[in-house]
Amino acid sequence: MEEINGLSYEDFAICGGLMAKGVSLDEILEILKMEQPQYEEASKNWNAKVEAETDANTKVKYQEIVTTYFTNPFVGKFAELKEKYSISKETILQKVPDFDTYAKINGYGGAYMQIHSTMPTDINERFNLSDLEMIEVQNHYSNIMSLAGAYIIEMPGAQDEITKLNTDWLNRWHKELESQKEAGLADDIDF
Repeated sequence: MEEINGLSYEDFAICGGLMAKGVSLDEILEILKMEQPQYEEASKNWNAKVEAETDANTKVKYQEIVTTYFTNPFVGKFAELKEKYSISKETILQKVPDFDTYAKINGYGGAYMQIHSTMPTDINERFNLSDLEMIEVQNHYSNIMSLAGAYIIEMPGAQDEITKLNTDWLNRWHKELESQKEAGLADDIDF
């Protein structure tokens, strides 16, 4: 695939995945042997190129590249970063051991956004998760839901149970956060 300002679309997609996993732009630029203005120009141009693309097959190709490298960016020249920025599945499951805990975290984020129209700034502290751990939790449970999707659809009541669990946590947090907002309180909520 072509390069813009010395940056291929694959590397551009990988950079997004690396930053989502907490890798600093400085570390990425060092590996790319690129200056920040050059990277920013390439990034802007890649975004514009993808947005302007009208061919459906090419758009699918771009999306496949993002999906592949965003979820697993520790490839090629970036493989050396994997050990530093990876979190084991065991660590994630100690902090978020089940879907109920995952739904609790998502419910808080969703309710907070509905009430305050912004992402909660305290979500990591509230649930004792770093940014990287939060990303890995989301990836872990999203992957489980994707893999289980077909089975859930075939199991009577399974989708309803998952929806109820998510809705219950959302409503529970919404009620707490709304009362907190009305009272003007900023105390922590602990279920």
